[in-house]
Amino acid sequence: MFEEEKNAKSLQDYIGMFKRRKFSLLMPSAITFVLAAILAFGLPATYESQATILIEEQEIPQDFVRTTITTFADQQVQVISQRVLTVKNIAGIVNKFNLYDQDDPNSRLPRTELATLFRENMSMELVSADVIDPRSGRPTQATIAFTLAFRDEARATAQKVTDELVTLFLNENLRNRNDQAASTEIFLSTEAERLNNELLNLEQSLADFKTTNKGSLPAQYQFNLAIIERTHREISDVNLRIQELSKNRLALAAQLSQTSSSAPTVLPSGEVVLSDLDRLKVLESDLQRISALYLDNHPDVIRLNRVISVLKNSTATAGKSTSTDATENPQAGNPAYVLLNTQLSSTEYEMQSLAKKLIELQAKIGQYEILVKRAPNVEKNYQPLLRDYDNTTVKYQDIRSKQREAAVSKNLEQKQKGERFILIEPPALPIDPVSPNRTAILLLGLVLAAGAGVGFTVLREAMDVAVHGVRELTAIMGSPPLVSIPYITNVFDIKKSQRGWQISLTVAVATVIGLAIYLHFFFKPLDVLYYVVLNKLGLR
Repeated sequence: MFEEEKNAKSLQDYIGMFKRRKFSLLMPSAITFVLAAILAFGLPATYESQATILIEEQEIPQDFVRTTITTFADQQVQVISQRVLTVKNIAGIVNKFNLYDQDDPNSRLPRTELATLFRENMSMELVSADVIDPRSGRPTQATIAFTLAFRDEARATAQKVTDELVTLFLNENLRNRNDQAASTEIFLSTEAERLNNELLNLEQSLADFKTTNKGSLPAQYQFNLAIIERTHREISDVNLRIQELSKNRLALAAQLSQTSSSAPTVLPSGEVVLSDLDRLKVLESDLQRISALYLDNHPDVIRLNRVISVLKNSTATAGKSTSTDATENPQAGNPAYVLLNTQLSSTEYEMQSLAKKLIELQAKIGQYEILVKRAPNVEKNYQPLLRDYDNTTVKYQDIRSKQREAAVSKNLEQKQKGERFILIEPPALPIDPVSPNRTAILLLGLVLAAGAGVGFTVLREAMDVAVHGVRELTAIMGSPPLVSIPYITNVFDIKKSQRGWQISLTVAVATVIGLAIYLHFFFKPLDVLYYVVLNKLGLR
């Protein structure tokens, strides 16, 4: 403990050490700082030009017109970035602006390395903001803009390349959205045409099926049952009617059998009406009686002969006309007999008609019963066709609706009314470089210079075996000296010190002059740099 306190150096010892080693302190510090300054001002300046592109939402509300582009804005930007920053496009930009000294054939880089170098000098950043999702009503982050920037050693080149990138991004966004809308419409049109042809085929199949199975279709099943039921009722009515007609026929036949075809008929007034045949017989009897009394030219005889002649002709004609109907008595002249005979014939004719109708109704029932029996098998084959037709119809209507929406969306994109990129901050000509950070390099060089000087001084002092001062001698000898004589500076020491200061001053002046020359010709003219420094310090 005591030894450590004895060996501990005081402030005077350190001051003495730095006085002895001032050149060991200054030279490494100066060299290190000069190297840092050369590095700070020797590195080429890199300028960055930046543009800001706003992602503007669709002008027309989506409740009225829906776009076919469903990707999010950040995804759309990334997709466009991949399409723009292809090796081919980058090579075109490099050749257009003569980047990376591609004029020299010996120093040309492969296209892939050019693309990699270009992407390193180019940057794209998304700008997000807190918004409320209109669908869920929850707060979320949405990409509202993005920035494009390019770095180059030339200010104008950085600006031109950034402007070229902005143009490529804007054009690619328009082309991409138009292509997506157009391709969507084309796809939906093709699909609608395919479904339309499929519908036409299904309609033809349904029409052929209905023609082949006419009357047995499921929609006609209840109708067929109703027809069968109604026909059964008609058959019952016909049978009842036939029974009634049979009874009437029997009654008429009985009356006809009891009625003489030539018997006189007594009218309701009591007058007796004779038939032509009976009148003929009476008149012939009268003629015989009168002929016995009168001559042939007597008026009564002539009148009776004329009437008899007329009645004979009348009965002869009546006999011919009734020979087909009154088969029992072709010479029937009794009106009641003829009336009964006519009613009987009418009844028989109606019964014959009803019998034919009964046969037709029974045949109709048989026909519809066959249709009803076929209905289950027909329905089994009909339902798949109908189901396919209904499903295809729904798909076709849905596709047609989407096709109309796609056409409107395509028109929306062509007129640039949908989501679009708007340049709100064009690339400007950069003034200050973004790299290198010369101030940071100089400050770091200053710290390293101080550390190098102190370190080299401490190293020289540690390697020095000479004894400096009373404290070191006391520590070595174990006891203090009786007398200490201070160091006497001679002429040689003075010349050596002056020569060292001259060398240091010369090196410093040469360094300052060289640095000034480098700054003036390779970085920035000194007069311009002077005003820039004044501006930075706020003195102008």
